[in-house]
Amino acid sequence: PTRASAQRMDEILSTVPHAVLLLDDGHVALYANATSERILGMGPEALVGRSLSEIGELIFHQLADLAGRASGSPVEERIERSDGEQNRLLTARATPLERTFGRGHGVLVSVRDITDSTETQVRYQALFDEANLGVAVTSVSGEVREANRRMAHLLEVGDQPAAADLLIRCVHADDRDLLLDLIRSAGRRTPVLRFVPRGGGDQVWGQVAVSSILEGGGEGRIVVVHDVTEQKRLEEQLLQAQKIEALGQLAGGVAHDFNNLLMAMMGYVDLMLLELEETAPLRRFAIGIQETVERSAALTRQLLA
Repeated sequence: PTRASAQRMDEILSTVPHAVLLLDDGHVALYANATSERILGMGPEALVGRSLSEIGELIFHQLADLAGRASGSPVEERIERSDGEQNRLLTARATPLERTFGRGHGVLVSVRDITDSTETQVRYQALFDEANLGVAVTSVSGEVREANRRMAHLLEVGDQPAAADLLIRCVHADDRDLLLDLIRSAGRRTPVLRFVPRGGGDQVWGQVAVSSILEGGGEGRIVVVHDVTEQKRLEEQLLQAQKIEALGQLAGGVAHDFNNLLMAMMGYVDLMLLELEETAPLRRFAIGIQETVERSAALTRQLLA
């Protein structure tokens, strides 16, 4: 290539966020872009003219091994750089030049630093596993691809890898169609569904939320299950208490009305006793009615207390 085209190529490759090396057929570096210094710890001046085995001794031996295997098609491998100053995780790709340019017998090597993305992935995995919510990554049809520990605990599947039909098998039969529809539509509803743990434990009530994600080049779903079993139990206890309270209020109202009737009866009995002589045959019946009314009145006072 002309000096101008070579300079133009260098300007373009210097903007690439990867280290790029062009090697001859003896794996000696003919070119290195400016990014090499950040990725490999060695700039173009230090790299050009060195064999890949020399570079490997200074940085990582896998790089020389990788280029040596690039004889027919691109190969890629994760390698770790540890040169006393940095400990970085890199991914390197070696491609035969004839595959790239249609001529020559050299190798093009590109090295990308994936330390930060890997650390992010590790942090994400830790958050995913330690979340207090059951989380599963599924297909749009509900097939589980990954589930966190909380989900496995809720559905009592132990440490086994999540089965594709985990959610469908564990949701209550009466709620299955609702769950499938929620996953397919990624709806904004958050219904409370019943789940039956595989280990034979008590039924679990879970509030389910579904969102859409792009995964592996296609569409997927994140299904989040919030265990509201205790909340449902408290709601049922509250409802039962409210029923008992309502029943008590009803009983109190009835007792109050009944007491009013008893007071009227007591008044009529007192009038009868005033009119009857001490020796009258009916007097003893009136006294019996009076005693019964008094006992009934005492009972209603207990209900009203």
